[in-house]
Amino acid sequence: LADALPEADWMRDRSLDALRYVRASFWDEQAGGLFTLIALDGTPLLAATKHGHGAAYSLGAAAEVYRATGAQEALDFGLELFAWVDRHFHDAENGGYHGWVTREGRPILTTGDIPRELRQRERDHLGHGIGLKDANVHSDLLEGLAALAEVGAGERLRKRLDELYDVVAHRFTTPMGAVHYLTDTSLTPVPGLEQFGYPAQVGYRLCRAAAVCALPLDAALAQARVMADHMLDRAF
Repeated sequence: LADALPEADWMRDRSLDALRYVRASFWDEQAGGLFTLIALDGTPLLAATKHGHGAAYSLGAAAEVYRATGAQEALDFGLELFAWVDRHFHDAENGGYHGWVTREGRPILTTGDIPRELRQRERDHLGHGIGLKDANVHSDLLEGLAALAEVGAGERLRKRLDELYDVVAHRFTTPMGAVHYLTDTSLTPVPGLEQFGYPAQVGYRLCRAAAVCALPLDAALAQARVMADHMLDRAF
């Protein structure tokens, strides 16, 4: 809204206030990273675990607040969060990102990795099987990293964005325009129902990221159109 209404200074102020709240209340001063859920008094819940979904949106938020306000603390927070996410969520063996980690940053890939107080859970916070990778986290991270790269990219961030673009464009999507919601750790698609919000979301984000990755926008736009056509043909 601050971008759309440049005369509304209070919107920029409120956006910075909100980002400061995220940094002050959700950041784990002991182990780093953002808690998934906290109580009103700030106590971390869900065994102080951390999830890539909230981290992805926080990366994008930090970049957009920096763009709107010029506050260096916003960019610093985004880069600090990226470093933690990349160190603990990134899958160096198979590519892409794990979705759920312990407080210390160990990936939760099996039920045996879940902290003892959450052992009754059979699914992660997004409602799917433990250890699976999903289009939700990867699509959100693609936009978050693209936004951050637009305002403060380093070599490592650009490398990860290039990798993530390839994963989203070629491992989660099909030539006919469908988007697999889930894959296993090796990025092999897991059969399941199609969720039609993702073709629209992924198509837009590929186009945004292509410019940052120095990839042809025409190719990203063509893929986005195929996904949009598929969505409209199958879901309308």
